[in-house]
Amino acid sequence: MRTIEITDNTVDSYVILQPKKQEIGFLPKEESQMFASKSNSWTTPGSNNNQSVVENTLGFVAANAAGQYVLPNTVHTATDYIGISQYEVPTQINSNFASFNIFDLKKNLLIDFYSNTDTNSKITNILNGVQLLRIPANIFNTILTDGTAIAANNDNPLVTNYGKYYGIIKPLFIETKVTGIVNKYHYTFSDTSSFLNSSTGDVTGVANNLRRTIIKTSNNDFKNLPWGFENGSDSGRLFGSIVEVWNNGELKYTKIMSENEFNFSINGTTFNCVLTPDNFGYNPKEISLGDTLRIFPRESYFNDEIFEINYKNPIYNLDQILSYILNDAARDLETGIYEVFDSNGFTLNKNGILQGKVVNSYQITSTDKYELRKRITP
Repeated sequence: MRTIEITDNTVDSYVILQPKKQEIGFLPKEESQMFASKSNSWTTPGSNNNQSVVENTLGFVAANAAGQYVLPNTVHTATDYIGISQYEVPTQINSNFASFNIFDLKKNLLIDFYSNTDTNSKITNILNGVQLLRIPANIFNTILTDGTAIAANNDNPLVTNYGKYYGIIKPLFIETKVTGIVNKYHYTFSDTSSFLNSSTGDVTGVANNLRRTIIKTSNNDFKNLPWGFENGSDSGRLFGSIVEVWNNGELKYTKIMSENEFNFSINGTTFNCVLTPDNFGYNPKEISLGDTLRIFPRESYFNDEIFEINYKNPIYNLDQILSYILNDAARDLETGIYEVFDSNGFTLNKNGILQGKVVNSYQITSTDKYELRKRITP
């Protein structure tokens, strides 16, 4: 976990973010590629040798004419894949699709990073995968307004709540409850003859017994959200989205959404989806009616950004420690006060008065046995 150190929260601070997200890639077999693969030394068009893969268009035409339903691999048929790869790629966080919180370690409390009245930009884009996050001024401080409290705080209206905090940035999600489940049904090969007409390929008699589990929720849960689902034809838009399944505050499991179907043109209709993996026996806890789905749309998803903010008193900053050794300093022989100035040093005006910014000051006194140095807050 990254740690950001700040010593002044009376002004805005900034943190560099490097957001990423997961992206998957399907890799087709050579025979299923859209463009026939060729070796670097390939020179003869139309050749079918160890230097190229020839598209089997004629085989597709012949099989189709013969009424065959197991077709050869071509650019016209369903793609066969050699596998799938997952990559972590740079992305950008859109503040309209993200939640911003701070966890206060002392109070064990999660608070909003930005107030409702804070209209300044939260994130600035630098490059794809590089952004600048603003830490708002006085998010960790307390501003006193009561006169008695201010007087008790050495007449200072600012209380600096030094300590450790944790910034948490997460992608927004859609929350919806499961209102219906159509359980999957698998047939043995010998049973397929009872409902599959080999001449047409039509399924008859068992149309409701489908091979994958269909999850149903209300369409209304997808309306009036930042994504604007109801403004277009959005079936399939959530393909590849992450879905968390919750029940009574407990996370059952996390899945990926494959198929999904909207129909906003008809009020009261359902949202249908298929989650994967959907294998028999894969999950010890099956999804059930009333479960809550948290859907993180792929288009706005990013890996959670969590970082530590160490809000420190500036006197413990290394530069402040070095300043005691290296910077200009003066001791008032009448009061015994020893003052250390910032890197600009001090000047002595014509009246013999020191001018400059004091960063640390100490009271020097002595007894019969000791010389004492006590720090005074400048």
